Amino acid sequence: MPEVSKEEAKKVGEKIKEGIKKARKIKSYAKKVGIPLTASMGVVSHPDDGKELKTLMRKVDDALYRAKKLGKDKVVT
Repeated sequence: MPEVSKEEAKKVGEKIKEGIKKARKIKSYAKKVGIPLTASMGVVSHPDDGKELKTLMRKVDDALYRAKKLGKDKVVT
């Protein structure tokens, strides 16, 4: 998201996560098949966290795994 700070991007991620939780069709399907519905996200910022795509991808992947380790359903920077 151009011209957006990491904290603003994290807020957007939180809104997306909450929207997924509230989505009726998704909730209904998840309940039907017995799958808990969560969303874990990692957020990084260019150029603060890196300038090269490879670096940014590694860092966002690390953030995603930290979110999962924290108990899932998290947005981590």
